[in-house]
Amino acid sequence: MDKNDNGDILPKDNGVSGTNASGQTLAPAERSQQEDALPYPDAPEGVGGWLKLLVILLTVIGPLVSIFFHAAEIGKAEALFPDIVNHPAFTQYKHFSWAILLICCIVSIIAGYRLWKYPVRKSVNSAIIALWFIALFPAIAMIVYTWATTGNVWYALAGIAGERWQPLIGAIIWHIYLRRSKRVKNTYR
Repeated sequence: MDKNDNGDILPKDNGVSGTNASGQTLAPAERSQQEDALPYPDAPEGVGGWLKLLVILLTVIGPLVSIFFHAAEIGKAEALFPDIVNHPAFTQYKHFSWAILLICCIVSIIAGYRLWKYPVRKSVNSAIIALWFIALFPAIAMIVYTWATTGNVWYALAGIAGERWQPLIGAIIWHIYLRRSKRVKNTYR
C-alpha cells in the first residue's frame, strides 16, 4: 500500500502511469526520470569534497589517531607512575578504556563505510547517529565507570569536563554539514 507525504493512501500503481506533484499523469519513462532527478542539479553528486573528507576521517584517520593518542596517554601514565603498571585498578581502567575506544572505532568505521558504499538516506542518518555516539558515549561511559569505582560523581564529572569538547564540536559541525549539504542531498536520495 503506497502513501503520499501526508500519509494518504494512494491507488495501486500498475506500472503503466504515475502522477507528478501537480497531479498530472506520467508515463513510466517520465516517472522514472522524475524520480532520478537530482534535488540540486547544479550541485555536485557523489562522494567527493567535504563528504570524502568525512568518509576518510570516519574510516581511517579518526580510528588510527584515537588508537595512537590513547596508547600514548596510557604509556605516559605508566612512565610517570611505574608503580601503577601492575595495579589491579589501573589494569581494569586500561581494559575498560580500550573497550570503549574499540567500540567507538567500530561504529566510526561502519558509518564511514556506509556513507562510501550505500548512497541511501539511511546512510546519512546512521552517520549522524554515529557521530553523536562517538562524541558522547566515551564521556558517559567514563563518568559511570569513575562513579562506580570511586563512588564520587563529582570526581567523575571533573575528570572529563575539559577533555570532551572537541568531539562535541566535531559532531555539531558534521551534523550540520550532513543535513544542509547539496552534495549530500544529491548523493543520498
